[in-house]
Amino acid sequence: AFSKTQFRENTMMTTKTTAFLALSLILVSIPVLVSFFAVTFTASDDNIKTNLGQGDGSSSSHISNNNNIDITSQRDSQRDSTNEFFMSKRPEFPSHWGSPPLIQTRDLVPLPSPYGRGSGTLKKWIESKMAEDRAAASAGTTDANDDHDKLSWPEQTLVGYTGEEAKRIILRSDRHKLLEENVHILPQDAMVTMDYREDRVRIFVDDDGKVVRQPRLG
Repeated sequence: AFSKTQFRENTMMTTKTTAFLALSLILVSIPVLVSFFAVTFTASDDNIKTNLGQGDGSSSSHISNNNNIDITSQRDSQRDSTNEFFMSKRPEFPSHWGSPPLIQTRDLVPLPSPYGRGSGTLKKWIESKMAEDRAAASAGTTDANDDHDKLSWPEQTLVGYTGEEAKRIILRSDRHKLLEENVHILPQDAMVTMDYREDRVRIFVDDDGKVVRQPRLG
């Protein structure tokens, strides 16, 4: 009877010890497994985002489309911001030119001086308006729909004209009766005196002899 009781107690002790060891092993393994799967899923997610086309096909396609949309939106936003910046710095167009085109290309190109940068559509519009002004000045006439003041210096922009054309227009102005010897054509980088004279106009031209900024009294 004693040996049977002792055997039963030993068996129960062995069973409890085995169960305790198994439970301890499970408890120790849980944090390790959690860490392993967390690292695995993180690496997999980063791999899909970084290397489009790897991993799940639908996830890669979704991320690729979103990235393309984000890049396009950023480019459009940057282009719009750049255009707004140049528009804020741009001198006003002569009133007789009317309004610029409402629909314009979204590129950014140098515009005729002094208008900075803008779209290719705007560049063509400015060049055509300047050409019309030059033709009117050369012919000594104005458009039938424009009154005389709209094409009279200093309201009329002379940028893009030759120095001699600009000089003739200035001398023809009814508002300022200037002497020919007081209208000077100078290189755009010429050094000049800083005094101010109401009977003098300086016309600054580039290497091609074209006016680079609007002539003013002084």
